[in-house]
Parts: sequence; structure tokens; C-alpha cells
Amino acid sequence: MLFRVQGVTAFYDKSQILHGVDLEVRSGEIVALLGRNGVGKSTTLRTIMGIVKPAAGTITWGGQPVQGRRSHRIARLGIGYVPEDRAIFERLSVTENLLMGRRAMQGREQGAGAWDLERIYSVFPILRDRQHQRGTTLSGGEQQMLTIARTLMGNPSLLLVDEPTEGLAPLIRKMVAQILREINQAGVSILLVEQNMNVALNLAQRGYVMAKGQIVFSGTSQEIRQADDIRRRYLEV
Repeated sequence: MLFRVQGVTAFYDKSQILHGVDLEVRSGEIVALLGRNGVGKSTTLRTIMGIVKPAAGTITWGGQPVQGRRSHRIARLGIGYVPEDRAIFERLSVTENLLMGRRAMQGREQGAGAWDLERIYSVFPILRDRQHQRGTTLSGGEQQMLTIARTLMGNPSLLLVDEPTEGLAPLIRKMVAQILREINQAGVSILLVEQNMNVALNLAQRGYVMAKGQIVFSGTSQEIRQADDIRRRYLEV
């Protein structure tokens, strides 16, 4: 199944943030969306999810247009969103948070491939240990894992992940990256916004570089690493 964004523009009030964004994610891929802070990466994910309304362009999932739909309807099509702010329910337990993200699977989707509590706890054993604790008692890394796990409970085929390692200690960052790799190996495609270029390119097969609300370069992870001018102009701080 192919996900494609073509010519998408978006505004916050009267300020144009996205200027004709084009990108695609093929089945089974991890694709990185790279760039400095404030260039429109998070807005791209929010526009895909219907949180920001696109002013122009098309967003298609398996050939089906999704732009203009409400966020919950986009999620039901199999697109999951892990927001940068995590947005966990702090007063609810870990298990209650997970159940809030549940989406029933039907027909061919049912069976061993379904993300249920048991499968979540096998991938995230630390959440099993914390299952009765409230969200407020979790560390930053545990909250990030809970956000990813809760989104998986919706059984997405495509996961949009916004800055999953931001603010995390190196060991936890490595753990989160490995979890994303395992999720992808389980059959979930991923569009990854990640400020840490090395983390992103170690995970992704391909990537797009953004500047001023538009894509300025695309290529394999190796091609991005080798594009010295692109890295200096658009990625390195």
C-alpha cells in the first residue's frame, strides 16, 4: 500500500507553513523527514492527520484521498500518529491509556497480526511492569513508549512519529529506536520526524530534507549522508 503527499500547502492563520510538499512512503519502509527546527516537519504530520487543514494538494493512502477528513476517520483507515508532546492521559493507568487507543480489527486484519495488550506488553515489557501506574508517574522515556504503544493499539499500517527521541537519555534513545525498528519489521510502515540525523538515517531506508516548508532534497539514507552541501545547509546546526 502506497502513501503519497502531493503539492500540499498549509497555513497557520495567515502564515503559510507548507509550500507544495511532495513525499511518499511505500509499504514496509521507514522514511525520515529531516530538517532544522521550524521548517514544517511537524506541520506536515499534523496536516496528514487532519489536525491542520491543507489549503491545496492531495494526500492519498492506498489510492484513496484522505485530505479534508477528520482525524479520527483518518486513523480508522490505518494511519497512526505519535505526537511530539506525547499527549498521554496522566490520570489514567498505563493499561487504561492503552485501551483508549484500541481500534477493533476486522476480517483479514484479525489474528496474530493484531496489536492487543499481550502483544504490546511483549514488545514493551517495561509497560507491563508499570501497567497499574498512572501516566504522571512514568519517566519521559516510559511516556514515549506508552504513546507509541497506545498508537499501535489502533492497529495502524502506517505510523507517523514526531520526534520520538527528543529529550531522552542516550540509552533510552537507543531503546526507542530499536522498538521502532521492531515495529517496522512487524509490517508497519513509518514516516519519522527526528531531529537527531544519525538516529533517523540509521533507521530509515530513504529520507526527505525540508527547508522553509518545502522538500529540498530526497534520496536514500546513504545519499543524504554523502550530500555534504545539503547537510551543511539544511541539517547541521
